[in-house]
Amino acid sequence: MPDPKITVLLVDDHHLVRRGFRRMLEDEDDIVVVGEAGYGQEAIEKARELAPDVIVMDFALPGMNGAARRGRS
Repeated sequence: MPDPKITVLLVDDHHLVRRGFRRMLEDEDDIVVVGEAGYGQEAIEKARELAPDVIVMDFALPGMNGAARRGRS
């Protein structure tokens, strides 16, 4: 049985930053980047859809920062 891989979602509004992180992470045998997002709302949608183990997120995204929390209803 193969070892499970750590799944990662990358979130940054700069494509080149995401690309750099993807290249670094994909050099590791036990990590797989399952998706990318360029802004906060897209990150929320991708996180729900992909359920990654880890999210690497820029703290200063346009319109929503990395610390934003949604209120509970």
